[in-house]
Amino acid sequence: MASKRIFELIRKEEVVLFAGAGMSRYAGFPSGGELADILHKNLSDDIKGDVEHTWNLPKLCEDIFLLQGNKSYLIDTLKQEFKKKPKTTETHKLLAGIPHFRTIITTNYDTLIELENDRIEVIRTSIDYASAKKDEQMLFKIHSDFSDIENIILTSSDYLNYFTQQSESTVFWNAVKDRLASNHILFIGYSLDDLNVQDMIKKIISQLGDYKKEMYFVAPSLDRVKQAFLQKHNIKHIQSTGEDLIKEIDEDIRQNFLPDLAKGIGKADTALSFANARHLGIELKKGETGIDIGNVKSLDENSAYHIDLKLKLEGDKKDQFFKFINNKTFDEINLEGEVLQELSFMMKDLRIRNEESISRMTLQKRPAFNCKINIAFEDDFEVDDYPFTLSAISPEVNESHLKIVANGFTLLIKLKFDPINDQNRFNMEVIPPDNIKSTNIGLDFYKILSRITSNLKFKIFREGKLFFASEQFPLPFTKDAFEADAFLDYFSNLKKIEKFFNKKFLDINLQNANKEGVNLLLAKADNKALMYDFKGVRVTAIDANELEVLKCIGNSEQALVFADKKETAVKLHGEEFDLEFIQDIIEEPVILNPEVFENYNNEDIIIGSKTNKIIRRFSKDRLDPS
Repeated sequence: MASKRIFELIRKEEVVLFAGAGMSRYAGFPSGGELADILHKNLSDDIKGDVEHTWNLPKLCEDIFLLQGNKSYLIDTLKQEFKKKPKTTETHKLLAGIPHFRTIITTNYDTLIELENDRIEVIRTSIDYASAKKDEQMLFKIHSDFSDIENIILTSSDYLNYFTQQSESTVFWNAVKDRLASNHILFIGYSLDDLNVQDMIKKIISQLGDYKKEMYFVAPSLDRVKQAFLQKHNIKHIQSTGEDLIKEIDEDIRQNFLPDLAKGIGKADTALSFANARHLGIELKKGETGIDIGNVKSLDENSAYHIDLKLKLEGDKKDQFFKFINNKTFDEINLEGEVLQELSFMMKDLRIRNEESISRMTLQKRPAFNCKINIAFEDDFEVDDYPFTLSAISPEVNESHLKIVANGFTLLIKLKFDPINDQNRFNMEVIPPDNIKSTNIGLDFYKILSRITSNLKFKIFREGKLFFASEQFPLPFTKDAFEADAFLDYFSNLKKIEKFFNKKFLDINLQNANKEGVNLLLAKADNKALMYDFKGVRVTAIDANELEVLKCIGNSEQALVFADKKETAVKLHGEEFDLEFIQDIIEEPVILNPEVFENYNNEDIIIGSKTNKIIRRFSKDRLDPS
């Protein structure tokens, strides 16, 4: 199908648009034949009889010029017609949003194209071309316009000079021929009833010779003779009006251009220009086969988007999908492979992606609120600009679940309503993130949670307005619910460790909470010893001397000291701390199994303490006898 082929070529930016008078007719401007009628009708009576009424506009203009000796009447009449306010510019507005026509060539005198497209470079002369930005769209006005009356083409004589040897050698015409030779050509707004159009097409084909690429001619209908003319010159006929075809091109580009980027079809600069013209911001990056589209955002207040999906769902995947769609689950849905039959992600009427450019799609529930809040407690503790999202589902009748994400921490709240007995049941779960990015994040959260679980009254403000008050929905928590106080102490201790050791924890996983390590580091920071419950330690005597020493335990008030052979290193949440030697001190030691000394044969000797305690301290030396 010719139209499908031309759409593909346009998306590849390989088509020159050649626009004639018919393309502006919908706006209220005359065609060539209609302009001939107007020119003849308005002639003065003294010469009207001498001028043959013909729809051949160049011949009519030539006759009038010969009788009047100048082009004043012709120019004035054309100005009067083409400087009228257009009835509509709908088609030209659509055309302005199609930057894929890198070159537009027109024989029209009107200025509709450049009025609707302020980014296009208008070229009338070689001087214009020399100063133009070559990376911009270009409009070549080969018949000129009213801004360059001396070079405007109206009469047969003008047309005879249209492709003279002199004009062909100019920079202007070389640029035109270069674009015609290196691109396919789409003729819109021309009638084959006009012999001048046929002559122009034949002249172009003659000039291009072997360099001619595909040509397309747009017309709503053609008789057999005109069809034969196109076939003879290997020109494909697209049965349409210019206005309808521009609409179809616009629709095709909106549907297919951006998804084609991933396949290597299309250019990044054009994509950015195309999106920007529609107030859409897109991020582009190099992909495996083409250009991948990253973040997409609206540049104005209209940020609406929609997704059209055709899925093949079976079994559990089908049940999961409908739970998600019917707001019964927070779980995200992964769609991939044969499940994705058809897909269109649309924003501002542009298809951003389709099933060919997406191998996997994840559906996630969008929060009802995504904002920053201020929290104020009755003890005057406050937190400002706290990241907050709130989502809600209804998995069953008379049951609601709330999912609150507060700076990475997730709170799942389940509410069940018993309307018969007028009772409500409440359950809450706190899920820390796998990786808490700083001590302050954890500290702030547990300061908040500790106060909430202590049943302190609080209020939440959003954008300066009251959003929630705990008095509206009192939640009776038990003491230290969710271990809020314990975790508050833990993060407070991490803060002390950071300050003393000049380090920052940037990857805190509470599943790997090392309370023993924290206690050791705090003891070092506070220069204090630690005391633990002690149930005894098993040792063996290496030789007779050690055995005699062990037999003396409990017979004096001396303490027993054990020391590590190496300095202690503590690993805590991605950081490593080098400490001194650790010494364990057993005060008032006692042998718990003295019977082992009878006929001793390398059995375990159990050393305990009358206090049932052991003291752990740091020392710069392996063994500090003091």
